[in-house]
Amino acid sequence: STSLFLAPNTIISGGISGLSVMLNYVNGKLPIGLMSIALNIPILALGLKFCGLKFVLKCLLTVSVLGVFTDLFANVPAITDDSILASLYGGVCQGIAIGLFVKYEFSSGGTEILARVVCTKLKFMKINVCVAIWDALVVIFGAIVTKNPNNLLYALIVIFVYTKVSEPILTGLEKSKLCIIVTDKGKELSETLVKNSPRGVTMLQGKGM
Repeated sequence: STSLFLAPNTIISGGISGLSVMLNYVNGKLPIGLMSIALNIPILALGLKFCGLKFVLKCLLTVSVLGVFTDLFANVPAITDDSILASLYGGVCQGIAIGLFVKYEFSSGGTEILARVVCTKLKFMKINVCVAIWDALVVIFGAIVTKNPNNLLYALIVIFVYTKVSEPILTGLEKSKLCIIVTDKGKELSETLVKNSPRGVTMLQGKGM
């Protein structure tokens, strides 16, 4: 995502990789992968308290491998110089990665670790949505640094795509809905639903506590 799509088109999509791309844009010499490893170290230290040693060690492994391969792929010619195509396919790659990381309890570090910390406090938030919020802040800062408003628009495409792509990986493609009806007329209601709808009905006896 970073080396073949986003970085060659100067698209700062957010996260630590986005910060690394921005530093590479400003300096021109700092390797993106190496910078991402360096920037992740303090974030992993923060995650140690909230996520545990085992999880942080897995993150460290992932961050190291990710950084190394990012710099290795930097030697491969970019797949496209079309910023829209780069945004779309870069977002797809990131979405698959984020979904797999969260599903199998790994992490690419960076804003995902920060998102996990936030989600321990705000239970109603999903990790992938929180990641998108953090990344949006990085994107805005990146647009200011590069003085390129188009970067903001391309980056928003990346964020939208990877949020949508990661969702079915986390929740699955099949979706079902459960409706709970609290009533004193359970028998009558269930008979009506069974007779007039294709839905299954289960009656539960409950007591308020």
